[in-house]
Amino acid sequence: MKREASLGEILVASLWCFLYFLIFLLIPALFNIIFGAWMDLACTGLPEDIEKVKTDNATLMVMLGSITTVVIFTVLFAIKKPNIFKATSINKIKPRIGIDSALLGVGMLGVFQAVVLVIGKIAPSWLEAQNAHSESILNGYMWVAVIYTVIVAPICEELVFRGLMLSTLKDKIPRWASIVGIAVIFGLIHSFPIGFIYAFSLGLVLGWLYYYTSSLVPCIIVHALFNATNYLSFVPYNIGIYVVMALAIPFIAYSVFDIVKTSRRQI
Repeated sequence: MKREASLGEILVASLWCFLYFLIFLLIPALFNIIFGAWMDLACTGLPEDIEKVKTDNATLMVMLGSITTVVIFTVLFAIKKPNIFKATSINKIKPRIGIDSALLGVGMLGVFQAVVLVIGKIAPSWLEAQNAHSESILNGYMWVAVIYTVIVAPICEELVFRGLMLSTLKDKIPRWASIVGIAVIFGLIHSFPIGFIYAFSLGLVLGWLYYYTSSLVPCIIVHALFNATNYLSFVPYNIGIYVVMALAIPFIAYSVFDIVKTSRRQI
């Protein structure tokens, strides 16, 4: 029978989670602060032009900060055994699990888009806030936004939230509580309120997937495909989004069924 963790063990695990989260927040923020200070000191020109350069490069700074965060954790865990791959369960997966994860990511985005359409009718101000947040990410260089949202953010965020924070808590508190708790934190960093709704929901699915497959790789795939499918909104008349919405339920149903069947692990 599994021994229950003591209050002290739970507190220590929580402090480690807080430290991981703090590093995740501070490093990208520092990149933006340092870049902004350098622009103020080194550049001459109209203040509005300097501010525009800062805004255009904000996503680039966050991306560089996120990459640096991954490097820092990799180095730290190279010193502190086990290495980052073992510590975060970056394990090999069956090809079909990879395909299932991709379908699940696309399906989740389809459901989210359908929910956004409904929310847009009920609370237009929420939709305006979400659109403003999305535009802030896309400001500047499009290639930076694509690389950040489709590659860098999924890797960095999954490494921290599922790989480090969730794995730290998994043996200390009930699994459902750790999944919900990390999903709440994950939702809070993705703007409010629509961003919280989709990120919290996605966080629940990713937490379940991490436990069920015993690997961080499917989580990264789901996250990456979820973000990538957002760019279908650039297809004229939103045809791509409507297609994804129509396929969402079949994709989710099939992928979840096949993941359960293939993994054969009960949470």
